[in-house]
Amino acid sequence: VYAYRADGKNALSLDYRSAELFKQRATLLYEDVGDSYIGAVFAARSMELWLLEDMGFAVVAKFSVNAGEGELADPSYAIGGSIQGKDGAILDGGHAGKGNVLVAEADESDGSFAKYHPQIAIITNSEADHLDHYGTQDNYRAAFVDHAGHATKAVIMCGDDEGNLAVLRALDATVAGRTIVYSTRNAAELGDLNGATLVRIESESETAESGAEHFTLHIPGGLIGEEERRIAVTLTVPGIHNARNASAAIIAAALLGMDVERASAAVTSFLGAARRFQVRGTVSQVTVVDDYAHHPTEIAALLDAARRRYPQSKIRVIFQPHLFSRTRFFSSEFAQALAKADDVIVTGIFPAREKQEDFPDVTPATIVDEALKLEHEPAKDWICGVEDMHTAAQMMVMRAHHGDVIFTVGAGDITQMDEVILHALEAHRWDCEG
Repeated sequence: VYAYRADGKNALSLDYRSAELFKQRATLLYEDVGDSYIGAVFAARSMELWLLEDMGFAVVAKFSVNAGEGELADPSYAIGGSIQGKDGAILDGGHAGKGNVLVAEADESDGSFAKYHPQIAIITNSEADHLDHYGTQDNYRAAFVDHAGHATKAVIMCGDDEGNLAVLRALDATVAGRTIVYSTRNAAELGDLNGATLVRIESESETAESGAEHFTLHIPGGLIGEEERRIAVTLTVPGIHNARNASAAIIAAALLGMDVERASAAVTSFLGAARRFQVRGTVSQVTVVDDYAHHPTEIAALLDAARRRYPQSKIRVIFQPHLFSRTRFFSSEFAQALAKADDVIVTGIFPAREKQEDFPDVTPATIVDEALKLEHEPAKDWICGVEDMHTAAQMMVMRAHHGDVIFTVGAGDITQMDEVILHALEAHRWDCEG
């Protein structure tokens, strides 16, 4: 864990003055903390944070997990984001519980998740990312094969991701034998599962406007009890990606000893992670939604969910790319994902740990130029680049009309534009209603 010091309002910089006193997050989480828990569950890749509340017990994880009675009550958790609570409250992303279960998000960005040796590892997807560290897709996936091999009890993987299927087929037979694959596809469609057990997500649907997600979890006999089970699940958060995440949460909870029916009922109370399809307000029937999506696959899933939630609305997006390297590696994929929206403005890149001078050729135009190559309506009609996000916000407000939905998307400070947009919508109320 690194120490940070404030260098002005809302600004932080790394303090290296006593670097020898600090440890990498992975070291603290597992080597120093993880051994204290009978049930350590780590999720790799971004997964919606799941907070399950049931009869006063809480279950948490940036991806999954449970809470129950006895040793499973009041688990500890360390996740990458905050949680949407009741009545608009935002709950912290960390908690030191009294129980014997630790749930944590495993950060693969720098390879440090290789230090973890959890009971249960959940891998939501292993689509290439962070190639500034790994170099190639093969190296990236090899890191997940290694991570899966460290799980002592079970590996839970989404079978709807082709990267995960490649990782699954590369697993040692012993590891594959304790792997559970959850998927919307059947065994014939998935092909070789390398001896893993399949849990099906069936009858998935979403109620338009409300966003309620419904599905049935088909659990084979012998996995959780001797009998085959079909469990009906309803979620408050929309999207098939949330059905997948909930499935992983329920499976992990059940493997740790929680009643599967109780775990399935508990996910209904989950309101979502902060900055994940978070509705920030509505003015003149123009709705503003904020989302942390910063990888092409995340953006595609977000916009698919948006279409289902708002089937009659025009979907407008202000996207702030995160990292120059990611923008360069995935510019074409970003363009394809953003093409699912009706109107897109790409802002200047949020640099995070990188510097613009190291990537002089990477700008908003990097993505816009790729959009020009798509077999889509003329790119000039739906996407443009605007370096300043304040200007982008004002431009989007002037375009908005009654019934539209504006999404601010990205892992950087684009979230600050939500209030700007809502204020500007109020000022231009009559224009929006025209």
